Amino acid sequence: MSAYSITEGLHLYPTPAGAYYAVCTTEMDKPRQFLRALLKRQQTCALNIANLQQLMVQDDEQKCMELLHHCQKLGWIQGLDALLQYPQGALEEILPELLTDVTHPPLKKRIISGWKK
Repeated sequence: MSAYSITEGLHLYPTPAGAYYAVCTTEMDKPRQFLRALLKRQQTCALNIANLQQLMVQDDEQKCMELLHHCQKLGWIQGLDALLQYPQGALEEILPELLTDVTHPPLKKRIISGWKK
């Protein structure tokens, strides 16, 4: 019997550290395979055994739970309360809007005025 249990109602989402780990090298291991599978989706997926088995390409429930625990312990994945749609489109088209959302307005002003000098 597994010592792990899944928190119901969460959706899997890679952290920035997890996204970096997934793409920082061309080498492939089980955590990278799992993280890359998450990144290829168009939205977050519900945290359940069936989805884990599909994402991890693993039928053994215990091994799925161990890999999930490993990734969580390293801070590579997190659980969100709600479904999240990933941005769609070319990076050069969506990045300006995404950066506007996270940039502090006074800082943005100083950077833009600095560019005009």
